[in-house]
Amino acid sequence: MNLSRVLATIVSLTSLSCAHAALTPENVERQILDLEYQRQQAQLRGDWQTIQRLNAPEFTEIAGTGLIRTAAQNAEAMRSGLLKFDKVDYSDQRVHLYGNVAILTGIGHRSGSFGGTAFEQRFRYTRIYVRQDGAWRVVFAQTTRIEAPAQ
Repeated sequence: MNLSRVLATIVSLTSLSCAHAALTPENVERQILDLEYQRQQAQLRGDWQTIQRLNAPEFTEIAGTGLIRTAAQNAEAMRSGLLKFDKVDYSDQRVHLYGNVAILTGIGHRSGSFGGTAFEQRFRYTRIYVRQDGAWRVVFAQTTRIEAPAQ
């Protein structure tokens, strides 16, 4: 699914959310932050099944390098051992609720290896969660590297 279709889905779901019972921002914030903790722990364990469960089938990610990855590619990198994490920290997380859509922003700091090459990255990130069949799942994510200041 391309980016424009993902965004169209989000807009459609947002407009439909008005017909459903209101979700309290505090309750949703707790749920989303719990899911983020589950993601962090799954990344540290290499638990690709949990990552696959947290991401919707139509999940799309734009990585800090500009690479676009699907839900299947995201899970496969961990399943195959291509991607391994040593450290995963998320901070400064903010959740904004728009009906059945929750937008999470934060700062991440991860290290590990990709294809045997070590990496360490700090980044700002956005994840868009959509409530589907009573569960929150990520449909879109984007990361932007935080570069060291020029000296």
